[in-house]
Amino acid sequence: MKLRDSRGFSLIELAIYIALLGMIAALLTPLIISMFNGQKTVSTLTTAASESQNATTVLHADIRNARELRVGGTNGSWLSASIAQGTNGWQCVRWRFDAAGHTLSRTTWPEGTAFPAGARGVIANNVTTQGSTNPFSLAAGTGTATATGTVTYSLRVGGIDMSGKASNRAAAAGSATCFA
Repeated sequence: MKLRDSRGFSLIELAIYIALLGMIAALLTPLIISMFNGQKTVSTLTTAASESQNATTVLHADIRNARELRVGGTNGSWLSASIAQGTNGWQCVRWRFDAAGHTLSRTTWPEGTAFPAGARGVIANNVTTQGSTNPFSLAAGTGTATATGTVTYSLRVGGIDMSGKASNRAAAAGSATCFA
């Protein structure tokens, strides 16, 4: 009887090792895919929460500091205000919900000048309305300017509800260019 040479593996041993590695890889693949999907979900929700918190904070500040407010556009798709610009007077601000692009934008321009077409600062992406409600509404009604009022807003940013009410503190007539 001839003794086996111990310098290598037989073909059967290699086949068994490859089969075992294949089974281990098959068991670990769903775990790795699940880990990447979980990370993507967490990242998406974190971004949505951050955008909605930022938008809510700035929107509340704009409404509180407005001397006049107006909601307009199709189904209340925009909110315009004449707001204090520190000690430099007043500026116009327009919040706009774009249903086609699913964005919420904020545009500012000096009071007394025309609305800057095309200049929009996107505040949040992946934005929708909540149900069939208008994104912005004002007790005075759509298209009506009011010196004092409470704005109700109802939006969803990436699955996170962004809804509430805010009232302004100042009360005076603003420039008509803010509401054109």
